[in-house]
Amino acid sequence: MKYVIAVVMTLLSVFVWFSLLTGPDRTKQEYQKAMESARDYEERQIYRKALDYYEEAGKYADKKQKYSIGMKIVEMSVELNDAASYEKECKNLIKNYPSKKKPYEQLLKYYQAKEDIKELVPFLKKTKKRFPKEEIFHKAYRKLEEDYTQSGESYDEISDWLRGYALVKTSGNQTEQQNFLTPEKEETDYRTGKIFQVLDSQTTVEADGINGERIVMSDHPGELLLRQDKKKQWSMIDGDGNITENNPDAGIEEAGPYIDHYAAAKIKGKYYWINQTMRTSKRSFDMLGSFWEGTAPVCQDGKWALFSAEKFQEITKYCFSDIKRDEFGRGMVADRMFATKDSGYQMYNRDGKRMGAESFEDAKPFVSEEPAAVKQSDRWGFADRNGKLVIDGKYEEAGSFAYGYAAVKQDGKWGVINEQDEMVIKPCYQMIKSFNSEGYAAVQTDDGKWSFIRMNTIAYR
Repeated sequence: MKYVIAVVMTLLSVFVWFSLLTGPDRTKQEYQKAMESARDYEERQIYRKALDYYEEAGKYADKKQKYSIGMKIVEMSVELNDAASYEKECKNLIKNYPSKKKPYEQLLKYYQAKEDIKELVPFLKKTKKRFPKEEIFHKAYRKLEEDYTQSGESYDEISDWLRGYALVKTSGNQTEQQNFLTPEKEETDYRTGKIFQVLDSQTTVEADGINGERIVMSDHPGELLLRQDKKKQWSMIDGDGNITENNPDAGIEEAGPYIDHYAAAKIKGKYYWINQTMRTSKRSFDMLGSFWEGTAPVCQDGKWALFSAEKFQEITKYCFSDIKRDEFGRGMVADRMFATKDSGYQMYNRDGKRMGAESFEDAKPFVSEEPAAVKQSDRWGFADRNGKLVIDGKYEEAGSFAYGYAAVKQDGKWGVINEQDEMVIKPCYQMIKSFNSEGYAAVQTDDGKWSFIRMNTIAYR
């Protein structure tokens, strides 16, 4: 029995060694055999069989050979008009050979032929980072940037974006619908006036048919807005236009956006904070901005300071002659603001620390952490959050960057530049506001009407 076991073990060892010695040769032979068949069928233009044999050869190929075979499969897929195999193999090659440029080029051609912007935009954003010196990818992305969409809907006015929402004023007037229980009910003054809508980040109507002489935004506009009626009375309203709170005894003359639980209100020439119940603060100010990121710009005796929402007191001293504010009254955005003490505007953080040594003739508040518009030598350029000029001043006017793009004015018209200071939308509008996360920006045309454009490179990123 021991003799039999010994013989079996000996034979097994011989077999293993034989396999190890002959295996590579057999693998090589199978590879060469499959490749010869693949080339033969390819020469005879029998591409389906050629493709099958190339795939068979791939089972026996080394890493370098697998790449060449993969490119052959891509080539055969073109001949067979097999888009699925083409895309699959390109992606497979990119995954296994990320430093090889050719598969990226092939997949680029495929997406371009399909005009598949949804796939093309994120693909090119990644690819041009991997191959920063390859012009083919940058050129393709640059072409996409010029391919924007303009909506057909027009409005009388459009606000900038506030936490993903915009307020629009539509044409015409509208009276209150009669109550079905009281058909003879007379119109009430607070229901008549201009018509407003709230749109979400995709320009879909969030709140519709809101009437008032003036409507002021909040950071939750589907639930709460401020409205002034024809009698000049201010009220809090919900998204359906129903009054949720008012304070007629306060005598509010003007109101600002309701953000972070407070809105600024002007009463008898002074400014107060009002809360959601429209009760006023005890303290008054000469001027107020809006809260954002926990701070608001406030003015007393001609000097400005930063005010804290948390502690409800000044963060800085009243040391500024002015703090730049956007259309919503916000001064501090992305922990940066522009303010002046004597001459020129400088950049500061929320602690009042100056950022950078540059001084500017004028500036626009940041929209995000991307560069803000600044003015030097009567021309507008852009500065980063460190206060450093990153795009030299050469424009008549400009808006701050958002989602990689900024509006600029040139020869009396507004266009759009990218982060490389390339004009991606030629100047053709009367005005352009900021882009949002879905790629939409409000634009004003020559007839004075407002509509939206959508930057596809933002929408499909």
